[in-house]
Amino acid sequence: MFAVRTSIRRVMPLAVLLLLLSGCGERNIGAAPGPSGTAGAATGSPSPAPSDAAGCQGAAPHGQRVTFGPEGAANLVGVVFGTGRTGMVLAHQSRADRCQWSAYAEESAKAGYRVLTFDFPGDGDSPAGLGNDAAVAAAVAYLRGQGAQAVVLIGASMGGNAVLAAAPRITPPVAGVISLSAPAVFQGLDAGAAVKNLAVPVLYAVCEKDTGFAEDAAALYAATPATHPRRLVVAPGCGSHGVQLADPAYQPEAGLVRPAITEFLAAYAPA
Repeated sequence: MFAVRTSIRRVMPLAVLLLLLSGCGERNIGAAPGPSGTAGAATGSPSPAPSDAAGCQGAAPHGQRVTFGPEGAANLVGVVFGTGRTGMVLAHQSRADRCQWSAYAEESAKAGYRVLTFDFPGDGDSPAGLGNDAAVAAAVAYLRGQGAQAVVLIGASMGGNAVLAAAPRITPPVAGVISLSAPAVFQGLDAGAAVKNLAVPVLYAVCEKDTGFAEDAAALYAATPATHPRRLVVAPGCGSHGVQLADPAYQPEAGLVRPAITEFLAAYAPA
């Protein structure tokens, strides 16, 4: 389990490397290539389509397609996996869509979670016009409306930036936030400023050789108040990015970070 002393980073058995703080910047963030996918109140569709297999080219055979959005809108497209009482929002990377998270979503649903993957505005089947942070907040509201009693946010790269930016403003608070390779700033969304008000457990994970993003992870960690549990994991000798740190198809990258993700979920958002 995670230590409750939030001011101390505990070293993982896999020789996690701690980095010095560095400056943050906005970068062009691409989707992680590979087998898992492509490189307020909310309401959802009450009767989702049987599956999302066609939309994800077979990557989500067990997911239920839904639509949802803020203030009663239905302008975001997502897929729900599982029926658990703990919700999990999975936010994708730039130049990707909901399908990118399908493998991890199915795995998490089998573990007992109710998982929502979705297309950010302007990606996949969701039209542009809504902020990424607002989309995350709408995803949380949708899961709560479907019966989730607690919700955890997991975001990769652009998605990590979005969940960090959204979390401080979501009420009631989410159970926790996991940020994988998040930039401090992306397309004007300043996660570095937002995390100064973050009051929920948070895990920052990144690869040591993921240039720029490793420095941002350290800076985001440093900016996060120590009043709640926080942790920074930097995987040594690793240059992978975002979803690759969680997707079961990626090894050894996922093997370096997934133990920390599993431990965090068990401590703060158990299924």
